[in-house]
Amino acid sequence: MKYIGIWDFIWVPFYLLLVHYFASRGTEKNINENPAYKYYGTGLLAKVYGGLAFGLIYTFYYEGGDTTAYWIDAGKLAGLVFSEPKCYVEILFGNTSLHNFYCFDMRNTPLHYLRDQQAYAVTRFASLFHFISVDSFLGCTILVAWVSFGGVWRMYLVFCEEYPKLTKELAIAILFIPSVVFWGSGIMKDTFTFTAVCWMTSSVYGLVLKRRNVVWNTIYVLFAAYVMISMKPYIFVALLPGCLLWVVFSRIQKINNQIIRILAAPIIMMVGLIGAAGVFSQASSNLGDYGSVDAIMDRAVATQEDLKRDAYGGNSFDIGTIDPSVVGRLSKAPVALFAGLFRP
Repeated sequence: MKYIGIWDFIWVPFYLLLVHYFASRGTEKNINENPAYKYYGTGLLAKVYGGLAFGLIYTFYYEGGDTTAYWIDAGKLAGLVFSEPKCYVEILFGNTSLHNFYCFDMRNTPLHYLRDQQAYAVTRFASLFHFISVDSFLGCTILVAWVSFGGVWRMYLVFCEEYPKLTKELAIAILFIPSVVFWGSGIMKDTFTFTAVCWMTSSVYGLVLKRRNVVWNTIYVLFAAYVMISMKPYIFVALLPGCLLWVVFSRIQKINNQIIRILAAPIIMMVGLIGAAGVFSQASSNLGDYGSVDAIMDRAVATQEDLKRDAYGGNSFDIGTIDPSVVGRLSKAPVALFAGLFRP
């Protein structure tokens, strides 16, 4: 068992007992005030066991992969706390300069440090969980799944607040989609970015639409944006317009007078577009290949050409030649949307 050691047999049962306790406790404590909490325990257990299943399959079936590489690198990074604490803090907060690279023992260098900064962002965040899991891959996986569930649950509560009669349907859509529970619960980019999307969505709702916990929701929005930009900038690029449209149309709907609403709608939408352009402009320097529309389209064309290669076997995907013009993009929209919604 290459990635399973004695610590796994110690920490996994202990963490699972804690998870079951807090799942039960969280439901009992809150269900009288909010009926949606009847899904809290089941949702948390689905998340944790989904992550555990993900870790076991990658350990015993695939015999390793990205998730184990992230975990190994997280251990190497966590080891700097005792030998080079200053380097650890700098790397944790994103300073992955060559100078800090030399803090590592050259015989124990991380796998993703210079090769892929977005991949190494997973290692940076996972190193925090590596301390608590004490060199247990499965234990670390459980902790990542457990903590990431916080964002998912927070977003679920937001939609339940908006649609209180659909708690069951929302639970199925947000908490129990099998592919999301499996692929979005292990030590992977998807787990961190998915919970970041949930935190940002719920925090925008609380900050702008409900005007509550302004300071904390502002911090949550900024940190969630940082996580997305660090790992998958295109998610932030896709989410930002959606959040702003949500805010704009919410403001329009609150205008009772229909005539004023019609007159004000274009102005509010224009303000929203200007705000979106301002935020995008400020963040563009950190978005890399997603810092402009032209760069995004060039990346899309390059990605599609890559996916057509025979190296991917049955996992290849071809929507034809992409013309990075407005008409060319619109012509590919139907098949691309269908693939995004229904393909693995």
